[in-house]
Amino acid sequence: MNNFKRKEYILARIAGDSCKDVFSALKVVGVDIETLEGVPFGQRNKITQICEDYMDGVLSAEDSLFELIEFVMAVPDKP
Repeated sequence: MNNFKRKEYILARIAGDSCKDVFSALKVVGVDIETLEGVPFGQRNKITQICEDYMDGVLSAEDSLFELIEFVMAVPDKP
């Protein structure tokens, strides 16, 4: 599966499974996110940062999910 299809699958699962926050989304699609290819060097720790910000109260549940979705969408379709 190429990045374009994988990203579509990830976003559909997040929406379809009614994920409430970054952690519930990672339970559903965490493995798929890890298999994305060509993640820009500066973004490789973004998921960890989102999780930490959510746990520290910097991000709300909705914002943490939004940040995760933005991360997935920012990964290039072709590595």
